[in-house]
Amino acid sequence: MKREFDFQLEAKKFLPLFLAFFISWLILEALIVVQSRRAGAATVSTAGIFALLLLIAALFLLTVLFYIPILRKLVPAVFFDNEAFYFQGSIGRFFGLNLLGIFLTAACIKIYRYLAGHTEIRVG
Repeated sequence: MKREFDFQLEAKKFLPLFLAFFISWLILEALIVVQSRRAGAATVSTAGIFALLLLIAALFLLTVLFYIPILRKLVPAVFFDNEAFYFQGSIGRFFGLNLLGIFLTAACIKIYRYLAGHTEIRVG
């Protein structure tokens, strides 16, 4: 018996979320590049460094806030033997794990376990 994966994602479900994330990411990334070039100049101000750190924090926050909604769209589009996967993670818990991950490398394992623990396959 052949067992197979299938992926069925409608663009109209995923594209608006992806574009919102991607355009926001590009804007923040461009601002970080501009600010880091300013910070690399001969005269560096405290406000410039603070602005750079704020932009990096905004990029981190953007990534964390969009990660779970993106997974909620992508995971149900994956099928194994015609049975759909589903994801029930929450943004708040994931955000807490990521904040912990900044300070503790072992938190990466907790993040992977969280994502795997909240992803299941619907059988029957």
